[in-house]
Amino acid sequence: RQKILAYIGVVVPLCPMMAPMLGGWMLTSMSWRAIFVTQAVLSLPALYGVLRLAEPLQERASGGVLAAFRRYRALLANRRYVGLTLVFSLMPLSFYAFLGGSAAIYVTLFGLSPQMYGAYFGFNAVALMAGSLVCTRLCVGIASTTILRWSLAGITLSGAGILLLAGAGSPMGFAVPMFCVSFFLGLSRPISNHMVLEQVKTDVGAASAVITFSFFLVGMVGMEAVSLLPLPIKAPSLGVMAILGGLAPMLALLGMKGLDRHGA
Repeated sequence: RQKILAYIGVVVPLCPMMAPMLGGWMLTSMSWRAIFVTQAVLSLPALYGVLRLAEPLQERASGGVLAAFRRYRALLANRRYVGLTLVFSLMPLSFYAFLGGSAAIYVTLFGLSPQMYGAYFGFNAVALMAGSLVCTRLCVGIASTTILRWSLAGITLSGAGILLLAGAGSPMGFAVPMFCVSFFLGLSRPISNHMVLEQVKTDVGAASAVITFSFFLVGMVGMEAVSLLPLPIKAPSLGVMAILGGLAPMLALLGMKGLDRHGA
């Protein structure tokens, strides 16, 4: 399962990588309205695919909305699942904050053009894809927990790199450590998601939904936080978020290991 999740992680960042670059190029010769027309046109193949997709679910659940809520209540009673979901949700905090604040950092703070901003943004999305791709290779011969520990250490150290280099006034001083944050995030996400789902035996779909919800909820907090901060400290704040996103899961894993050893 973690290898499949890694392959999904390679494909998903393609659109975020291409969209800012295409939008920047379009604005050089077209009105901003053309971007929304393009979005509408590109959504048509996706709509066709959704309408034609055969539902793979063979056994449908019964009981309606109340039964669905009971499943979520049972999930939330699983303390190990909830704990891992919460701490792993902190890992992409800096990445979502980057999505919300990168335009202000690159264009307003560093003075890049919209076209160059698209290239730098794509550079970051490539890192996320590369991390997931490397995960598909490493998880064959290396223990998943080892990869996860190194990934969390990498996120933490990369966050420290942002704190050290973001104030240098160079966009590359911010882009390189942020690239590393995204790479290690892509490397860790398939393994962390797999580890969380291993805590449940049934209702895996509901468990996946809670994971996604928690990720986006934390991401919303990160995006809102970076948008409210003064411009000079937006970039360093991403470093602080990356350190938090690396250290919190690392400490949680160490605590769980100690509890398991004590219980044994």
